Amino acid sequence: MLYPGKLFAATVDGEIYRFDTETFQLDEVFKVGNPSPSGWGEMVLSPEENSAYLIGSMGTIVEISLPDCQVVNQFNICVSPVALGISAGDPGVSPGYLWVLDGNRNRMHQVKLKNNVNYGSEAFPEGWVGSCMADGFAPDTVYAGTSYGLVLISSESLGSFAVRKYVTTNQNTWDVARMHDDSTMVVVYGSDPSFVSTFGKADSTGILQGTVAIQGQSHITAGGNDYTHAYVLSNIGDGMSRLSQYNTRSGTIGLQTDIEGYPIDIQIGGTGMIYVLTSK
Repeated sequence: MLYPGKLFAATVDGEIYRFDTETFQLDEVFKVGNPSPSGWGEMVLSPEENSAYLIGSMGTIVEISLPDCQVVNQFNICVSPVALGISAGDPGVSPGYLWVLDGNRNRMHQVKLKNNVNYGSEAFPEGWVGSCMADGFAPDTVYAGTSYGLVLISSESLGSFAVRKYVTTNQNTWDVARMHDDSTMVVVYGSDPSFVSTFGKADSTGILQGTVAIQGQSHITAGGNDYTHAYVLSNIGDGMSRLSQYNTRSGTIGLQTDIEGYPIDIQIGGTGMIYVLTSK
C-alpha cells in the first residue's frame, strides 16, 4: 500500500514492512499481530483518518495509524473477510465507509469509519460469489467483482444500501480498479483466455469496451497516473509473473515485462513509479 513517501507490505508473520519510496530501502519493521499461515490480507488506506485497515489473522480486521503503524483498533465483522474497500464520503452528508466482503456468507458489510461499527449487510445475487472490490465514481459506492461479473453497491443511508448486478460476463472477475482520472474503471476477468476491459463513469448500462485478451491467471490491476494506461500483473506459470501495460483508449496491450515470483500486489505512485510485490 502506498502512502506519501512510504510503501507498506504485510507478511505472514503479522509484521508490516515500511519502505522509503525515495531510497527504496526498508526503514522499519512493525509487529502488529499474530502470524497467519495464509498471510495477512488486503491493506487499504483511509485518508480521512490517516490510517489503514488490513485483514489480519483469524479474520480480524486491524486498523493502524500511519506512518508509524501503531494498532488503533482490532475488530471482527465476519468469519472470513476476503476483501476491503474504502468509499469516499459525501461532505456534509456521510463520513465514508469501510466495506468488508464476507467470503463465508457472500455478503457485503457496511462499517462506519471513526467508530468501526458494523451498520448492516446485504447479500450478493445468488451464485455471484464476491472476490474483490474498488471504490466507485459516486460518493459511498463500490464495485465488487464476482464469479459472474460486477455488482454495484450504492449506499442510501447509514445501514441502508443496495447491491445490484451491473456487468454480466458469466466469468470470474480477477480484479477491478479505478483510473486516476476518475472517469474509467478497468476490470480483468475470465480464464483461458482472460480479458481486460473498461467501462466509463457516464455509462449507466454497464457495457464493457476496449476488450483485449491477456495471458495468465490470478491477475491484479491498477490505474496508471497518465489517465491512459492501466497495468496488469499476472501469474504466467513456472514461478513467473508478467506486468502488462493496457491502453484504455485503444484497448490494446503495450509493453510487457516478466518478473520472478507469484503476483501479490501492484501499486502506482503519483510520479508514475510502478511498485510490484511478488512471492517466490
